Amino acid sequence: FVKFLLSMTFGLLATIGLAQTNIAPSATASASTCNTGPCSTLNDLDYGTCGTQSMWISTSSPPSTSPGVNWIQWDWSTPQTFDHIIIEHANGPVTSGRNLDGFLIQYWNGTTWVNHQTISNLPRACRNDVTINVLTASRFRITSFTMFPQGQLSNPNFREIEIIQAILIEDNAATLAI
Repeated sequence: FVKFLLSMTFGLLATIGLAQTNIAPSATASASTCNTGPCSTLNDLDYGTCGTQSMWISTSSPPSTSPGVNWIQWDWSTPQTFDHIIIEHANGPVTSGRNLDGFLIQYWNGTTWVNHQTISNLPRACRNDVTINVLTASRFRITSFTMFPQGQLSNPNFREIEIIQAILIEDNAATLAI
């Protein structure tokens, strides 16, 4: 019974302690270009409201899909593990465009950029919650932007981008004995 209580208590506390932790503010954000505001506005925890632009990335119309032409990057001093990205677009579902429809996630392996996962067909919304394959990296970027196919097809704009830490602690709250 004591083992069960300890498992329940510590499993629950560990899960609560790590749930939905935004690790973006602990990274240095950079991009191929940052306009209107600095790149740091991507992770400054100032979300604004839909229709409020904090910054935008200068691209062609449509953006180049070649990796590394347009990009947004985060750098940490130590590797971080994450599995979720929340994109707070500046424009909403009924505006004239500038929302990402998709992108390529890459990480730096110490020598070169490695493709991790391609995201596509994001819903047209102020906020996109994107679950990704678990990634551990001290440096990663999104690149090869595709734009929502209506309205302006260049210069994606943002309010905030969150990177959510993965929960790696086993949540084993099984009954051990009766």
